[in-house]
Amino acid sequence: MTTKVATRISLPYEQICKKWNITRFEVFGSVLRNDFNRKRSDVDVLMTFAPGAVIGWDFFGLPDELEQIFGRPVDLSTRRSIEQSPNRIRKQAILESAQTVYEKDEELLVDLLSYAKLAVRRARGRSQDELIMDKDLQSLLIHPLLVIGEAAKNLSVEFR
Repeated sequence: MTTKVATRISLPYEQICKKWNITRFEVFGSVLRNDFNRKRSDVDVLMTFAPGAVIGWDFFGLPDELEQIFGRPVDLSTRRSIEQSPNRIRKQAILESAQTVYEKDEELLVDLLSYAKLAVRRARGRSQDELIMDKDLQSLLIHPLLVIGEAAKNLSVEFR
């Protein structure tokens, strides 16, 4: 039986993921099961870094930072390393049980939707002639469309 990770642990996922350029943060293992022990269990984490992210020596500070926040040991892996693992049984067990707790694509989609709704609200009830003639209205409509275009560029290749 699995449990939503949010009821077991709390972490400022968005803040951590932005700082470390992580586009997807997942947990697996005992933190999702009934055998999770709040005092002794470690937290197993899968991360996916943004394409082109430069992972330098600073990366070695990430486990310490997460351990300090979680208040327990953290076992870090990248999703890519698990996907490329020759141990097929372990790979399948981890990937099938992993629970995504942060994904950048979801955040971007919320932004896309909110700006699309803004553009629709601004254009609603206007005729085509009004839209063509009113330069201020055009500017008001163009801004949300530009934001949508920029956000769409940041969606992961897998998501597109």
